[in-house]
Amino acid sequence: MITILLYSFLALISNFFCILLISGRYKTIFTTLGETPKIFDLIGLVSVTQLISYVTPFNIGLVFGRSFLAKKFIKIQPGLTLLVTIYDQWLEIIWQLFIIFFLILLTGSKYFSTKIVLVLAVLLLFLSFLFVVFLGSVLKRVLLFKVHLPAWLKKILKKISSGQDIELVISSLKERKMFSFRLLLSLCPWILLFIFTYPLILYFTTPLLGIHLAYVDSFLIAWVSYLTGRLSGIPGGFGTRDITLAFLLTPFTSSIKEVVLLTTFYRILALFPSIIIAVFILIFTPEKIVGLFQRKTTKLI
Repeated sequence: MITILLYSFLALISNFFCILLISGRYKTIFTTLGETPKIFDLIGLVSVTQLISYVTPFNIGLVFGRSFLAKKFIKIQPGLTLLVTIYDQWLEIIWQLFIIFFLILLTGSKYFSTKIVLVLAVLLLFLSFLFVVFLGSVLKRVLLFKVHLPAWLKKILKKISSGQDIELVISSLKERKMFSFRLLLSLCPWILLFIFTYPLILYFTTPLLGIHLAYVDSFLIAWVSYLTGRLSGIPGGFGTRDITLAFLLTPFTSSIKEVVLLTTFYRILALFPSIIIAVFILIFTPEKIVGLFQRKTTKLI
C-alpha cells in the first residue's frame, strides 16, 4: 500500500511540475512583453484551460480559453494573451516535430536498416525545416501586421478586446522582437525540462501494477501516444491516445486487464492535478471564474 501511494505521489508531482514548466514558459514570454503575471496565477490559468482543452478539438479551447480567462486570472488583456498563446503553440509544433525526428532515430533501427532510418530522419528534418520556415512566415504576418489578419480572426479579436488593445499588442511585439534568438534561448530550458519530465508520469504510473518500465521506454510510449492524440484532433486525444498507449504497453504486460488498468490509472493521474487546482480556485478564489460568468450574464440581461 505504501509503495502504491509513493508511486502515485511521484506521478502527481511529475504532472504538477509539467504544469509549472508550462506556466514558466508563459511567464518568460509575458516578461519579454513587459508584463509581470504571478506564477501561481499562471498555474491556475494553465490548469483550468487544460481541462477546457479536453472538450474542444485541436487545442481550440486552450487557445481561446486562455485568452478569455486571462483578464480574471493574470490581469492581462485577452488580446495579448491570445497572441502569446498562438506564439507558444507555434513553438510547440516546432519542438514536437523534433521529438518525432528523435523517435524515428530511437525506434527505427529496431525494425529497419540504419541507412533507411537515416534517410527517413534526414528527409523528415528537411521537411520540418521547410514547415517551420513557412509557419514562421505566416505567424510573423499574423502577429506583426494587422492588415494581414484574416477576417474571422479580426472578428474574434474585436469581440475579446478593444481595437486600441490590439494596436498596443502589435506595437509591443515589434519593439520586443518576439522572434529574437535571445527569447528562444530563454525558453529552451523550460521546453527541454518539459520534454524529459512528461514521460515520468507514465514511468511512475506503471509500478502501481508491479511493472517497471525503463525511462527510455516510458519516453517513447508517452510521447508517441501524446503526439498521436494531438494529431487526431479529438478533444484531449481521447480514444486515439488511449488506444496507442494500450498498444505500446501490451509487450510489457501479461494481460489485457493490466493494459486497461494502466491506461485508466495514467489518465486519472494525468488529469488529477488540473482538477485539484481548478477546484482549489473555485473554493478559495471563485471570483476568477464565477465572477466572469456573472459579468457576461449581466451584459446579456
